[in-house]
Amino acid sequence: MRASRGFTLVELITVMILIGIVAVSIAPKLGDLKGDQDVVYLNEFEARLRLVQEIAMNSSGSGCAVAVISNSGFWHQELSDCADGRTVPASSSSSAHLKETVFDSAMNVDGKSNRRRAVIFDHLGSVRACLDGSATADLTIKTSSQDCSISFGSRGASIKVGVHGHIQRQ
Repeated sequence: MRASRGFTLVELITVMILIGIVAVSIAPKLGDLKGDQDVVYLNEFEARLRLVQEIAMNSSGSGCAVAVISNSGFWHQELSDCADGRTVPASSSSSAHLKETVFDSAMNVDGKSNRRRAVIFDHLGSVRACLDGSATADLTIKTSSQDCSISFGSRGASIKVGVHGHIQRQ
């Protein structure tokens, strides 16, 4: 009896059909990597908000901590005084800023370009202010008692920070 050398036509067609099925099922997932990137940034920003809240709770009575997100990335900083009228610098290049996370591409905070949002936590972990403005201008602290909702990314991923400091995804 002679040994077989190669594959039959039926075997080749079966393998090609299986490869086609696998390719069709994987292609949509590979094409939507931008959405996955948004989820990663959402997770990182949520963790950063919780860190900033803890930093604020460990500060002195008049101190606070600020989490800032813009179309280029997010960072946080501590402030020794959170009185109304104090400003939060526009750029993350300031020496007062701590650890910036840079986005791979513009994330369009709140669906707009050239946008920046900031959440300020007081020493109790509550929201002292929720600031909103241009990415190129300093933000001036004006105390408010409202929830902060921040959305960003191509899918509009969003996080809500309640007045009393409860952080949740929407």
